[in-house]
Amino acid sequence: MKLAIIGLSNSGKTTIFNALTGQDIETTIYPTTGGEPNIGVVKVPDSRLDKLSGIYKPKKTTYATVEYIDYLGLTKGDTEQNRKVYDLIKDVDAVVHV
Repeated sequence: MKLAIIGLSNSGKTTIFNALTGQDIETTIYPTTGGEPNIGVVKVPDSRLDKLSGIYKPKKTTYATVEYIDYLGLTKGDTEQNRKVYDLIKDVDAVVHV
């Protein structure tokens, strides 16, 4: 599952991204106007899957994963940057708006 984290510049998107992924991406008080989005993948623990794996002993157990994508901030009046963000979120399963 892919989740996009979007919102206005300096709204706390990267702070939430860091909390969800366990990463330590630097946050600033200045709006970020360029660069690539931050991406973090987290395995979802599931005790039901652990129990079933214990019973059936499969060769491999694959946990569900969530891919969090921390996009650039939306900026009032900057239609070019905002359009980039909108184009990038077309392929995600859900959007988290901060």
